Amino acid sequence: MGNIHNKKLRNHKHIKEKKELIVEETRRNQLGAKLKEMIKHFDQTEAKRKEPKTQSGTGNAIRRREGQKAKRFSI
Repeated sequence: MGNIHNKKLRNHKHIKEKKELIVEETRRNQLGAKLKEMIKHFDQTEAKRKEPKTQSGTGNAIRRREGQKAKRFSI
């Protein structure tokens, strides 16, 4: 009787360990997906931050050429 009880106990322990491994793997996959998403978002914000900002109407330019009247235009 003791031998059957030990087998059941080992089997139960083995099943419990398997379930824990599956839960850990699922959690690891979720964290991996979240990390990839965070890295993607970080890369996008870095690219946007490094992009030169276009500013319309920031100033006027004057083009002067010899023999012509000076021309003013906005940049």
